[in-house]
Amino acid sequence: MKFTQVLLRLNDVLSLRGLRKSQHYEDIQNGLFTHPVKIGSRASAWPEHEVAAINAARIAGMTDDEIRELVMKLEAARKVATLDDCHDCHCLRQFLPTSQMKPVQVVKEV
Repeated sequence: MKFTQVLLRLNDVLSLRGLRKSQHYEDIQNGLFTHPVKIGSRASAWPEHEVAAINAARIAGMTDDEIRELVMKLEAARKVATLDDCHDCHCLRQFLPTSQMKPVQVVKEV
């Protein structure tokens, strides 16, 4: 499964979600939105595909429990993602040890 490698900063996420910052962080605490990815010592962002997936789930009328399950799956997918998931990162492979090139779990879409 290929993921978009775009990271969105907080203001962009809030704009896409239509929420205030306090509600956004409350959703994270309640398992209704993914935790941010650290991109620096004082900076965080969210993968664009995760924001889109959660917004689509809300639009589709999924329950809070269904969205919590989606959030858990999205965060679990982060742990199995490798450079093979990235279309533009092929040049970085030469710098990584072979041990970091883990196989990707393939999910066939029907």
